[in-house]
Order: sequence, then C-alpha cells, then structure tokens
Amino acid sequence: MNRKAEVAESGGGLNPELLLPLLLAIGVGALAVSSQSFWMDESATAITASQPNFSTWCRAMALNTGSDQQMPLYMLFAWLWEKFWGYGEWALRAANLPWLALALAALPRRPAQLLPVVLISPFLWFYLNEARPYALQICAGLLLIGALARLADNSNEKTGYRWFATGIVLLAGSSLIGMIWAGAFLISALIFLHPEKCRRLVVENRLTTAAATIFLSALAVYYWWTLMHVSNVTAGETGIGNLAFAGYELLGFAGLGPGRAEIRTAGLASFLPFWPQLMVAVAVTTVVLLAGLKAGFQSVPRRVWRGVAVAFGAATVFLFVAGELKHFRVLGRHFAPLAPLLLLLLAAGLNELRQRGRVGRAVVVIFISSSLASAFSLRFAERHAKDDYRSAAAVAHAAAAQHLRVWWCADINAGLYYGLPVAPELAATTNQIWLALNASANALARQPVPDVVVLSRPEINDPLGAVRDWLAQNHFHVAASPHLFTVWRAVETNSQSRIKPIQP
Repeated sequence: MNRKAEVAESGGGLNPELLLPLLLAIGVGALAVSSQSFWMDESATAITASQPNFSTWCRAMALNTGSDQQMPLYMLFAWLWEKFWGYGEWALRAANLPWLALALAALPRRPAQLLPVVLISPFLWFYLNEARPYALQICAGLLLIGALARLADNSNEKTGYRWFATGIVLLAGSSLIGMIWAGAFLISALIFLHPEKCRRLVVENRLTTAAATIFLSALAVYYWWTLMHVSNVTAGETGIGNLAFAGYELLGFAGLGPGRAEIRTAGLASFLPFWPQLMVAVAVTTVVLLAGLKAGFQSVPRRVWRGVAVAFGAATVFLFVAGELKHFRVLGRHFAPLAPLLLLLLAAGLNELRQRGRVGRAVVVIFISSSLASAFSLRFAERHAKDDYRSAAAVAHAAAAQHLRVWWCADINAGLYYGLPVAPELAATTNQIWLALNASANALARQPVPDVVVLSRPEINDPLGAVRDWLAQNHFHVAASPHLFTVWRAVETNSQSRIKPIQP
C-alpha cells in the first residue's frame, strides 16, 4: 500500500483528497457570513481589533472589564486579522473561515457523513456569522476529534499529537470557558488513548509538550488575573431553561423556531406557530442520535464512553454552578466546544440509518433537509437578524445633524463603532447625544428634555425601567423601529416640526 493510500485509509488528517472538501467548507462559510449590522458583543470585538498597535491593544484589553478580557487568543487574532482585512462587518466575521479550514484539514474520514454534517450544521452556521470566539471553539473541537482519530489508529502519531496540542491551545486560549472544555478534552484523551500510550506520546514529543505546557500555564495565570478584574458579564439567572435552550441550539433547531427577541418577550408561547416543523426536526434528530449512540456503544469500549461522559458532564455541571454562584446567564454559545461531539454522533447515526433500507434513508433525507432549512433560516430570515445598530445609529446621526437632543439607551461600543459621539454628559462638542444607558430616574430628570430617544433591549439597557417610564410620562411615541430597536419622539412638541421623517 502506497503512502497516499495509507493516509486515506487512516481515517483523518491532511491529504490531497481533502482539497475539495476544504474549498467547499470555505464556500459554505462564505455563504454563512453576512454583512448585517454588528450587535453589541461584536462591536466590542471590532473596537478592540481596530486598535492601531499592539501597545494600544494591550491597554484596551487591560481596561476592558467585560468577558472580552477573558478571550485573549481570539482577540489577538482578531486584531491581527483587522490589520490585513479591515474591521467591517463581513471582514471581521470572515476571520472565522481560516479556523473552519484548519478543522476540516484534520477532520477524520470516518464516519463518511461527518463532513456534510459539519457543513450543514445550523449551530456552526450561526456562529460563523459572529465576530466572537465561538466558531473558533467549535473548530478547535473538530480539530481535537481529528487528532484523536489519528492517534487512535497509530497513523503518523507525531502529526496527530501536534494537531492535538494545537487544538488544546486554541480552545484554552479562546476564552476562560474554553479552558474548562479543554480540560474535558484532555481527560477524555487520557481515557480514550489509555494512560500508558499518553505517557509515551508525551515523552516522544517533549518539545511540543513543553511548548503547550508553558502556554497553558501562562494562560492559567492570566485567567486568574482576569477573575480579579472582570465585572461586566452576561447578567442573569441560570436554570433548567438555560440547559434546555442550549440543547435546542446545539442540536440545530434554532433556525426553525422563533427569533431570540420573541423568545425573550413571549417565552414558550413564541414557539406555538413553529411547532409542526420543530416536532419533525426533534423526531428525526432523536432517531439519528439514538442510532449514533447505538453504533458508538457497539464500537467503543464502555470505559471510554463512561469516562468521556463524566468528563464533559463535569464541565457542564461546573458551568452551571459557576453561573449560579456568579449570577451570569449560561447560554448555548458557552457549550460551543461540545458541538463537535454531537456532530460526530449525528454522523454515526446517519451512517447507520442509510444502511437500513428506505425508511432509514428517508430519515436521513428529512434530517439533512431540516438542518439546511434551519441553517438558511438563521442566515436569511428576518426574525433571526441581528440587532440593527447600524440603522439605529443612522437615525441618531440624522437627528443630531438637525441639532436635536438625542438620548442613546443602547450599547456604547456599538454606538462608537458606528461613529456616534456618545458621551455621559451633554455638551456642544458631543453633538447632543447623551448616553442614557442604565440611567436612574434622577439622572434623567437632570438632563435637558430630548427630541429623540433611541432604545434597544430594555431588559439590558434599561433594567430599572426609568427610560421607559419617562417616555410614557412625557407622551413619546415610536417613530421608527430598526430591528430590535425603537426610536421615540414626542407626540406634541415645537421641535416635532423641525425633525425630518426618520428613516433607519
């Protein structure tokens, strides 16, 4: 058997036969990426990425009191990427595509359905379209699975070990939560490959091990430092609903259901118009998952299954306990590194079902169709569009250009990214745009009466309800509604006649 055949037979890794899948992956990734407006978290990425030099980037990271400070490797890569491609919406989101290409370069060749399942994954599509570290985490998980496949069948162990070390470094460096999942992958590798083989691999690859260990140790120190400084995280309660929604996202159902805004406002009632397609998707996905689990139980030793389940179960429990203790909301995106394992199970299930006659093949077709529909809906359906900060900022700009007072009750980073001169105090130099974020009734009373108020996501930006109460008491009405925004004007004021029609 020649070398090319050996590599193809080995079940994963880099080889010329992966060129077409890689090009296909880049094409699908390019389709998934949009030039929609940044939402607030992406705007924070863009602000940091646009720092002119490494010194100012370090200063911006040090001054950041939010979770961005706990995403060092991703934020550094975004800063480097911006220097070549700019910080426009499409350009910064496209920084996810190299990670996708890297993951697919090491993707195992078995089961054969894994490549298409990855490429049509709605969860992957959604996070490819975000300038945040979650696509990187998904791809790092895929890279680790490919590396473990190479190490398990003893095909070019040195390369496999380097891929594994790279995946661990990428996942751990992507965010503090990524480091938790990297620990789960390390424990799983120890169980999957057997401790004796792991010891041998470590000894035979001393330089790689030393480099990874030094990097991970430095990361641990850095993350410990950030825990003393980070205070602005996704506030909220963590409960069983968070776990259910995480599964809903991870299994690819999100595109078939309501948008996130509808879920936040209407809760479970928002799902009622979408129940037929959701029930079909849940049914076929359950069948595929059960088939994948059965295939896994038959081919993988019980100790491995138990060990992997304990490792990733412990990481999940740790996240929820941390969310409860620290009062931050655990969301589906925090489980991004878990997605590759689910994709592997789904691929194994499809591989089993396609061999079970017409009924099995029908389930495969329905699953693929459902996944594609969900992925395209997440990308193109209006209900899944991102917060339209670009249009809202244009409204604020237009009002300020007419010398009108504007209150901006929305994210300050997004406002700054779209060029708004937002400031906490009114002054002529700020062109009369005041930051009303999280304002109290007393703070509002001290400000001059505005002509225009721009409000977004009141549960985050107006948690005290002071701005909404002020708007009701002063008889303001909605004049424009960019997606997930409301633009308010007074019903009867002298300044009303001076305001041109507001077009987002």
